[in-house]
Amino acid sequence: GFGVSDLLPIGRLDIPRFFKMVEENREVIKGLKSAVSIVLGEHFFMLAKSLAASDVLPFVLHLGEFDDWVDYRPGDYKEISGRVLDMLEEGDIITHCYTPEPGRIFDENGTLLPRVRAALERGVLLDLGHSSHGFSVDVARLALERGIRPHTLGTDLHVSSVSPVMRSLADVMSKMLALGIDLLDVVRMVTANPAHFFKIEDRAGSLRRGFPADVTVFEIQTGAYD
Repeated sequence: GFGVSDLLPIGRLDIPRFFKMVEENREVIKGLKSAVSIVLGEHFFMLAKSLAASDVLPFVLHLGEFDDWVDYRPGDYKEISGRVLDMLEEGDIITHCYTPEPGRIFDENGTLLPRVRAALERGVLLDLGHSSHGFSVDVARLALERGIRPHTLGTDLHVSSVSPVMRSLADVMSKMLALGIDLLDVVRMVTANPAHFFKIEDRAGSLRRGFPADVTVFEIQTGAYD
């Protein structure tokens, strides 16, 4: 949608081409992600969810509206977000779980949305999805106080999200350590947990004989950093 059209009609989507592309690129395509928004509507989400299920792809939900979408298209985004959350199933993952944007996991009073708690109890997972706008320290603190922790630490790192607030996976890991998450849990959130989500535990996500030696060595430093 970025730079093209956020109002792409569902009827113009080439579904056979989508399935062909996935089948020809299984080693590259690891999942399907859909936004929930008043612009795209819940029907777009429902189509994406059914496509992921048809092709046995892990499914990711982008949570949180962009402010300009809310301003441009007045509507009840809360209602759409709630219905979409109800459709998530065990094994699906919500990204931008600590976003400050409208449609976040907390209401205006800082109360966790009951539908979010219900989704987590069904086995829905959480991804950080930091990006340049998809993470708030205040939201993270609220969530951690209530035991709401990410399963994986996605950066959502791309050409328009790299910025002084997030430059690498190491930045994101450091923030989680600073927020009080244990080092071993932080490591699991970028190794074993994503390997489980993508169903590649047979070849990645742990240090085992016969696995690729995909290892990064860090030095933990303490202090105050900008």
